[in-house]
Amino acid sequence: MAVNGYSFDEVSLPNPPTYVEGQPIDYVTIKLPTFLKSQYIALLDFISAVQAGFLISSDQVISLDADKITNNTQFTQSLFVGAESKIKLDGVNNQITITDSQGTPVTRVILGKLSGTANDYGLRVVDASGNIKFQTGATTYIDGGIVTANTITATQIAADTITVDQMAANSVTAAEINVSNLSSVNADLGSCTAGTLTGGTIQTAASGARVNLTTDGINGYNSSGVHVVDIANDGQFRFGPSSGSNITWNNSALTVNGSIITTGNIVEGQVCTHSSATWSATSLTLNATDQTSATVGETAIATITVENVGRDVLVFFNPTFLADNNNSYKPDMHQFNVVLRIRRGSISGTIIGTQYIRHTNISISGATYAAPFDTGASMSVVDGSANGSLASPADTVYVCTAQVEKYLTGSAVTHAKTITTSGTATAVELRA
Repeated sequence: MAVNGYSFDEVSLPNPPTYVEGQPIDYVTIKLPTFLKSQYIALLDFISAVQAGFLISSDQVISLDADKITNNTQFTQSLFVGAESKIKLDGVNNQITITDSQGTPVTRVILGKLSGTANDYGLRVVDASGNIKFQTGATTYIDGGIVTANTITATQIAADTITVDQMAANSVTAAEINVSNLSSVNADLGSCTAGTLTGGTIQTAASGARVNLTTDGINGYNSSGVHVVDIANDGQFRFGPSSGSNITWNNSALTVNGSIITTGNIVEGQVCTHSSATWSATSLTLNATDQTSATVGETAIATITVENVGRDVLVFFNPTFLADNNNSYKPDMHQFNVVLRIRRGSISGTIIGTQYIRHTNISISGATYAAPFDTGASMSVVDGSANGSLASPADTVYVCTAQVEKYLTGSAVTHAKTITTSGTATAVELRA
């Protein structure tokens, strides 16, 4: 290798001259001086190469062992390793760097001092575009793309170190979330299946028509935002607005503010059931025309069917009667007797109530056009043997009857008499 005109391969020391017996003068005066001169020149070449600083070059090192490097030797310049010199030991900047082979090379790895900040030592890995993918030191950086799946566990994450600032929008997904405190969450969960949900307020909407569940109970609001459902956690409730028509329960009494309307059976503990009958201008046929003894047999005026659950039934019977002649003359009334009955089942069934109408010595003018006689009555009875039970409600039939015992006029004219009746009847089951 030639260095400044010198090549260590070409530098050679001359061989000593050969002494010839009998020629001492020639050896001393010619051969020896010539040898010493050539030896001196070769030594100058060697010294010149050493002084130029190229005593050792890469093609002259055959084997370099650790024992050939002095302990605590410091490299203050740059040392390149590898055939392409991409690995650099930078003694000036206290770094080991690896550079790629792009047209504009990018330093892909830095090991050592990363910045001018004191004690900022670490490792930086960069992609081909110059983006930091991993770094330790004063600033730590990990790009998720280089983290192997399932390699980060809770032991690598300090408590309270991951906040919203470290999370990109829509970047957190999970098949299962198991936490002891999940607060300040604003999300559309879609279809949510869960075991136990414990929290503050669960609501179907923020305003308007909605239902919400709180620690106090369940609350419902209509489209105007009025509080119409209030179910407290102690069992009390209110259905309807706080004022006006509503139903309330205070753990001792149920209060209904408004009307109760039913179209079906009313069971135990609710308001009573009832059934009614009305009739108008129903004629009673008399069995005689004699003005002194006209009568009529027992006749069914009204029939009531009421569904019962075995409770007592209160029956009201309120008939009116109109007595008249069937011609242009009006009766000259002296006596009018009628028996009222309430029977259970049929007109021949059990009598549960009887009442009498007795009118005698009635003073009515005997004039041709005297007004007809009319009268009425009101009776009520309690039936303690109604049909049905709570488990099996049944119908009970009540028949209201009337029987004319006497219809007496003062007229001597023989002609047919008529009696017409109208009124109402009602049966009501009494329930506690």
